[in-house]
This record gives sequence, C-alpha cells and structure tokens, in this order.
Amino acid sequence: MSKRIAKIDCPGCGGQRAFHQLLHGNFLEAAQLNVFIYFFAPLLTYIFLSFALRPFNINLPDIDISTKGLIIILIILIVFTIIRNIAF
Repeated sequence: MSKRIAKIDCPGCGGQRAFHQLLHGNFLEAAQLNVFIYFFAPLLTYIFLSFALRPFNINLPDIDISTKGLIIILIILIVFTIIRNIAF
C-alpha cells in the first residue's frame, strides 16, 4: 500500500519473495529482496513451533522483549526504510 500511495518501499516490501528464495536456498537473492528476512524467518519458525508443540505439552519459553528493545527495533526499521528508499 505504501508503494502505491507514497511511492516508497516499506520495511516488509519483498518479504514474501525473500522468504520464498530463502526456502529454495537462494540466500543472496533473499538478502537482496529484503535483508530483514534473516530476522523474521527464525522468529516465525519459533512462533510456529511454539503453537505446533503445545498440543503435545511441549512449551517453549516466551519471548520477552523490553520496551527499550522494541524502541530499538522500531528505530532500526525506520532507518532501514529511509536507507532503502534513497536512490544511490
């Protein structure tokens, strides 16, 4: 939506294509499409496993991120978005 309205790439743009490339073993192409895939893929895998293993009474520890950690992640996403949209 941000691409159509504001003509900028959001932090998630290319994420699905990057995840597809990652699943096919194309690690460099995945990074070129969206470098954040290397943060989100392990996180999504962990979340999936935590839900999938619950019926078997296997509970993975919860992810506990402080407010300071969330602010740092938000700043990184904003800086990434700005750098991603600068024409080199």
